[in-house]
Amino acid sequence: EEASIEKVDRVCRKLRLCPDDDVIEIGSGWGTFAIHAASQYGCRVTTTTISEEQFRMATQRVEEAGLAERVTVLKRDYRDLDGKFDKLVSIEMIEAVGKKYLPQYFATCDRLLNDRGSMLIQAITMPEQRYESYKNSVDFIQKYIFPGGFLPSISEMQRCVAKSTSLRMLKLDDFGLH
Repeated sequence: EEASIEKVDRVCRKLRLCPDDDVIEIGSGWGTFAIHAASQYGCRVTTTTISEEQFRMATQRVEEAGLAERVTVLKRDYRDLDGKFDKLVSIEMIEAVGKKYLPQYFATCDRLLNDRGSMLIQAITMPEQRYESYKNSVDFIQKYIFPGGFLPSISEMQRCVAKSTSLRMLKLDDFGLH
């Protein structure tokens, strides 16, 4: 539990969240980030998921935390979102996007951010050395655990960002060995 709290708090600190921020989260999970960001940093968070179970649980957790005024939980595909936000967060969701839709994912992120906005993506990535063989195959996880899932490499994400957006990477932290 401590590690989970530290993970979402690290995201908040890296984005320098403050009470004036409007934050969009792509991939609500169970509402942990949205609740933490709103309760600890005072920002407004809109979070979205396409999972009925996650939507129900996140909505319930937000209400139980007394944060319904600061957190909006949507059951909507991220590509259908509109508006402009100061910050964008996506924690372990890009793996569900699929290789074909990576450019659209980043273009959507770009479209949702204000001109001076910033975003943080936490992702499980495929090492560059294995990416070429991985991208044209179906592994155990893709076949049995997460059909349609895809682990991008850092260079593949950078390629999509350069091709589809005005975004630029400012920092990369690899904390996998932790």
